[in-house]
Amino acid sequence: MTARRCLSLPVWLVFLLVLFTAPVPAAASQTAEVYRPVCHATSEAHVTVAAMAAGASRWNCSGAGWDNERPAVWLRFEASRWQGAEAPTAFVSHITRFRRISLSAVDADGSIRTRSYASDQVQLLHSGPHFMARLPELRETTRQVIVRLDQPHNVVVLTESRLTRRPNLAGWNETAVVTLALIAGMLVLPLLFDVGFYAVLRERFLLLHAGMVGSMLVYLMFSGGFLLYFVLPPIDLVAVAGPVAFALGALASAHFLLTFLEADVLPKLLRHLLRCAGWWSAVVPGTLALQFDWTQPFDNSGYFFTFAPVLVVFVATLATALVRGSRAARLIAVAWVPILLCCADQIMRGIGLYTGPAWLEQSMYMAFALEVVMVWLAVMQRFMALKQERDRARLEALALGELSERDPLTGLLNRRVIERRFRTLHRNGYETLALLDLDRFKEVNDRFGHALGDEVLRACANVLRDLPDVLAIRMGGEEFLLLMRGRDSLARAEQMRQSLPGRIAREVPGLDRVVTASMGAVQMPRSIAPEAGFAEMYDRADKLLYEAKAAGRNRTMTEKLSLFRRPVTAKAAA
Repeated sequence: MTARRCLSLPVWLVFLLVLFTAPVPAAASQTAEVYRPVCHATSEAHVTVAAMAAGASRWNCSGAGWDNERPAVWLRFEASRWQGAEAPTAFVSHITRFRRISLSAVDADGSIRTRSYASDQVQLLHSGPHFMARLPELRETTRQVIVRLDQPHNVVVLTESRLTRRPNLAGWNETAVVTLALIAGMLVLPLLFDVGFYAVLRERFLLLHAGMVGSMLVYLMFSGGFLLYFVLPPIDLVAVAGPVAFALGALASAHFLLTFLEADVLPKLLRHLLRCAGWWSAVVPGTLALQFDWTQPFDNSGYFFTFAPVLVVFVATLATALVRGSRAARLIAVAWVPILLCCADQIMRGIGLYTGPAWLEQSMYMAFALEVVMVWLAVMQRFMALKQERDRARLEALALGELSERDPLTGLLNRRVIERRFRTLHRNGYETLALLDLDRFKEVNDRFGHALGDEVLRACANVLRDLPDVLAIRMGGEEFLLLMRGRDSLARAEQMRQSLPGRIAREVPGLDRVVTASMGAVQMPRSIAPEAGFAEMYDRADKLLYEAKAAGRNRTMTEKLSLFRRPVTAKAAA
C-alpha cells in the first residue's frame, strides 16, 4: 500500500466519525424533544415513591456521583421543563439488565400514578441500544416524574435516561445506522479472510485475529444496537452479550500479541503477564459481564475496575515492543491506541466519574474500524512474508527432492523413484518393464576415457527421454530401465534399441566403433498380476537381459505373461 493511501485512511475514518455523530438536519428529518433527569438517588428496597417525592435531601442534583450499588436507583424529572409544550409520553434509556422499572407521575396535590414493568415487558427500539417504557398520564398539575429502577446492572442506564414524546426518534440518527452497517461490513471481510488464510498457512495468529474481529462484531451488533434494526432479542441477552464479547475479545487480543509480535521483543515476565491478563479478562470481567442477580451490587464497577489492569498490561506490552524496535508493533500501536483510549473513557464513565455525549460511545465503533484496517495491514504483511518464506522453502524442498530423484549425469530418474512408485505406475498402465545395457561399454571407457563415455551415456539418455509413454530410469553404470505402457510397447522398445547406435554415433563424434545395446523386456498385464511388484518384474527382465548378452549381444529377449484357461472337460462339466 502506498504512503498516500495509508495517509488517506485516517481521513476516511474521520469522515465516518463526523457522519456517525452529526445530527440529521431538521429539514431532512424529524427530531424528538428530550428531557434529561435533574437529580438522581439510591436507596434501600423498602423506600417508596412518596418518601422520595417528599425528601429533597435524598437527591443528588450535582450531575456527578452516579452509582447503582444499592437495590433501588431513582431518577427525577421536573415537569417545569416541558411547560408550554407537549408532555412526554415515554421513558427511554440505554439497554441494561434490571429487575423492574416503575414510572410515577407526582401531582402538586401529592397524588401519584404509577406504571410498573418487568425487564421483559419494556420495548426495545430500532434506533440503537435503547429501550422504552410508557409513562403514566401526565396532567397539567403534574410536578415531577420519578423513575425507580430495581437492581440495575449498569450506570449508563441512568446517565442516558430521558423522557420524550417520540421514542423512535430519541435514539441514533439515520446516518449512524449507515455507518454501523459500513463498520459491520469492514469487520466481516477480515473475519472471512482470516479463516481462508488459516486454511493455507495454519498460523495460529490468524485464528486469534478472527476471534478478535468476531468479538468486535458481536459487540457492535449487541452493544451498538445494530442487531436491533433487524430483530428484537430478549433485553437480558442484548445487555449481556456485548460485555461478554468484549471480555473474550481481550483474551484473543492478548494471545494475538503473543503469537504475532516477534519472539524476542517481549521479556519473559511481560509475556507471562500478558497471558495472565488475557485469561483474567475472560474469567473475572467475563463473569461479571453475565450480570447475575447476586453480583448486582458490584458487577458494574467491578467489571470496569477489573479491566483497568488489563489495559495497563496492553499499554506496557506495546510500549516495550516499540522501544525494542518491533516492526509488527508499529501498525498494531496505531490500531490499538484509539481502542485503548476509548476503553479508558468507558472505564471512567462506567464507574460514574462523569457523563458524556453519545459520540463517546460511538467512537468505540470508529476505533474498531481503524483497528481492522491497520491490524489487517499488519496481518497481510505477515501473511505475505510467511507465504514467501514457505514458498521459498517449498521450492528449495522441491529442488532438493528433484536432485535426489534425478541422476546428475543424464538427468533421468534414478532407482529410488521407481522402487517407491512402481505399484502406482503399474496400476496406471505401465505394464512393460525393459532393462537395457550398452554392450562392451567398459571398452569405450578404457579406450576413449570416462569423459567421452559420459557423452555416450547422455546421448543414450536423450534417446530414451524422447519416447512417448515411457519412463526412463538410469539404474547405474550403463544400465537403463524403461517402464512402458500401450499394446505395442514391446515392439516400440525394440525399435528404440535398434535406433540407439545411429543416434549415439551422430551425437558423440570421435568413436571408431558402433555402440550397441542388449535388452531384456517383460510384459505383465494387470489383469494377470494386479499386484505385481518391482522386484519380481526386475528379476525377470534381468534374466532376459543376461540371456540376450549370452546369445551374442545386440539383441532383445522378451517375455509376455498370459493367462491360459483350461478347457472344461465333460467330466468336469458333469
